[in-house]
Amino acid sequence: MPSDVLLTDNYTGKVSLRAVDSSGKTLPAIINPSVVRMKVNVDKLSKYVPLNVKLTGTMDSSLSTIKTSVSSEKVKIYGQQTALDKITSITVSADITGVRAEKKIEATVSADGVSVKPGTVEITLSPVKKK
Repeated sequence: MPSDVLLTDNYTGKVSLRAVDSSGKTLPAIINPSVVRMKVNVDKLSKYVPLNVKLTGTMDSSLSTIKTSVSSEKVKIYGQQTALDKITSITVSADITGVRAEKKIEATVSADGVSVKPGTVEITLSPVKKK
C-alpha cells in the first residue's frame, strides 16, 4: 500500500507486492504479478445507544397517559471517539397535542457530531383514557 495513504475511508487502488521477513525487512524476490488491485473497507468507529421519547405538547384532558413504543429501541451512532464518548442516549420528540386514538408518527433521529442509523424511527402513541 502506498506509504502516503492514511486509511480513514475505504481504499481501492493498485499496490506493489514485495516479500518481507517476520521483522518487516524487504527480501529480494521476484513476485508475479508484481502489482495487484486492492480494496480495503474501513469500518468507522461506532456504538449503539438507547433511544428515548420525550412527549411534547398538551395531552387531551380525557386521557390519563399516553404510552409510547418505538420501531427501534437502540440506534447506531458513527463518528470520532470523542463525539461517541459524549453520547449515552438520544432523545426524540413526539407531539401529543390532539392525540385521542392510537397514532403512528415518524421522528428524525440526530445528535451533534455523529451520524445516526436509522435516521428516522416510527413512534406509536397509544392513549389511555381516564377511568
